[in-house]
Amino acid sequence: MIEPPSPSSAGPSPSRSVDSVARVSSSVPPAVLKYQRMILVGGGALYGLYVLWLLILMAMLPSVEEGLKALASLGVFTALIGVAVLGGAGALLFLRAWQSTAPAPIRMQGLIRAGVVIPGIVLGLITPVMISREPPIGIVVSPSDPRELVAPLSVTLDVEEAVKVLQARGSTPILYRWDFEGDNKVNQETVLPKATALYQRQGAYTVSVDIGMTDGTFRKLGRRLIIQQAVFSVSPIVPIVEETVVFNVSHLFPDPKQIKEVHWDLDGDGEVNEVSTVSRVSYTYFRPGKVTVSATVFLMNQAQERFERVIDVQEPPPLAFPVEMKTQPDHLVGPAPFGVLFNVESDEPLDQVLWNFGDGSEEETGGRIAHTFKKEGVYSVSSRIRSSTGVQVELGTVVIVAEELQLPDLTFEGTPQVVNNKISAGVPVTVNLKPHTQMPFVEFNWEAPEATEVGETEGSFQAIYRREGIYTITLFAEDPDERVMRLPITLEVLPPTSSVIIRMNPEGGVAPLLVQFDSSETYIPGEVITGFEWDFGDKSPKKFGGAQVEHTYNLPGTYPIETTAQTISGEKFMSTSTITVRAPPLDACMFASRTSGASPLGVSFSADCSSGDILTYLWDFGDSAQSDLPDPVHVFEHSGVYTVTLRLMDKTGQFAEATTIIQVK
Repeated sequence: MIEPPSPSSAGPSPSRSVDSVARVSSSVPPAVLKYQRMILVGGGALYGLYVLWLLILMAMLPSVEEGLKALASLGVFTALIGVAVLGGAGALLFLRAWQSTAPAPIRMQGLIRAGVVIPGIVLGLITPVMISREPPIGIVVSPSDPRELVAPLSVTLDVEEAVKVLQARGSTPILYRWDFEGDNKVNQETVLPKATALYQRQGAYTVSVDIGMTDGTFRKLGRRLIIQQAVFSVSPIVPIVEETVVFNVSHLFPDPKQIKEVHWDLDGDGEVNEVSTVSRVSYTYFRPGKVTVSATVFLMNQAQERFERVIDVQEPPPLAFPVEMKTQPDHLVGPAPFGVLFNVESDEPLDQVLWNFGDGSEEETGGRIAHTFKKEGVYSVSSRIRSSTGVQVELGTVVIVAEELQLPDLTFEGTPQVVNNKISAGVPVTVNLKPHTQMPFVEFNWEAPEATEVGETEGSFQAIYRREGIYTITLFAEDPDERVMRLPITLEVLPPTSSVIIRMNPEGGVAPLLVQFDSSETYIPGEVITGFEWDFGDKSPKKFGGAQVEHTYNLPGTYPIETTAQTISGEKFMSTSTITVRAPPLDACMFASRTSGASPLGVSFSADCSSGDILTYLWDFGDSAQSDLPDPVHVFEHSGVYTVTLRLMDKTGQFAEATTIIQVK
């Protein structure tokens, strides 16, 4: 029978090992233990600070900022020094523990202490690689909030930060080729690290840019752009107070002819502001703030769709320096091809003016530049202006290019006569024209940028030209289908000839009529006017006086006006005109003190409520009795129903009647 080994032969017991550790520990002097603890605590603190330092470096770097880029060199140096120190300390601890004659548990503790430095060494080796790599670069999109990515919208793509990184690494970008839709086709090529893309519909787009360097190489950057919703367009994208805003739903439907009408709520009050039979509508806001705009589109197939978006109407942004954009023509609506001259004016010296016409064409530079819009559409034109001091501002406007409107029956009423779209007259020229066409619902406007004085420009046109020269007057017409016409009319203002001008205010009215006559615009070359002789055409005595006189017409009629300008040399120059004075309206009205009662019935009548220049009264009481008094009294002797008639006549022979019923019981 085999007996179990005795404890003495089975190896050291646990109690004996603990005793051995205790004996070793007790063999170390207390001063040495204290010294070892101090080294352990100090080294651990330095080790922790070293790890924290490396983590901070990796959080801050890589960076394009100059101050932080200088920190990279220090970071690499301290990381490698730390690796060397930790490697040496770790090796020393490992050898000491490995060669120690101490019991196994103590040796194992020493090996574990040596392994503590391994994370620090690994971190120290990784840090130089991480902080020296190229900073992350990409395309920055504005607006950046996904909730604002509602088509159609203009998106600004920016790689300025990427350019800084490339320049810091020794590359110089000089060219940018933009692909807005991910179809490997260049949509725009710029020399600045910015581009503006217009997205009409919702969808996911892969945006990329090829950055060309001075050495002929290219660097490609890309990102994913998701537009989750599409509603009606707004031009400009940021509406400005007191500037026209254009809303359009045409891009939402492949065939605009399927649109029957659109109901627009433009001020967010839930009420329809405008009903249009076309896809486009214009509106002007006079207060800043956010407005919910909605459009309900009724289609020819009886279906309907509703679109809504919130716009933020803003005050005009304050400009860093005074600058103004001017255009020719002023009214930026016309048929394709539509040419516009843009001009930037400022007292501040300008360094650069960069134009984006919003039609996909290349950006152009220049303070005065012409551009032709070749296709129909609504275009947001922007101009980035930089002064010589480096300050930059941005201005914008909207250009509408529409289908051309044909008006073959267009004629003009007024003076001077328009012949083959030309007018010729001597200084001063007073233009008073009104266009006519059989086409319904056509609206007219006029542009006369060089006129001395301009009166009405909506519908009819009134303007005065006081200087010789050749001018262009433009007639603008638009129909409900948003077709437009721009008709230039050439005005040739010739050298002055003798002309006696008669102005009347008013030019007609109801008698008695006070009229102010004015001939102060009369011009006779080489002569000095001494006075005017006036004949008012109503058999009143002629009147000699100045260029401005007054006269009252007491009776209606059409009167010939004649004025003669007399000069210091004895010459006389005459001009004629006519004025129509209408009779005041005659209206018969009666009042009866009572309209029913028992016979005999006395009734008082009055014609005081009648109006006009009344000459005679005639009352017929319906019982063979009459009266010519304004306010008669009549007694109805017998019962019956009587029709009382009042007949009036004025001084011009006009008649008016009124009746009432009297019931006698």
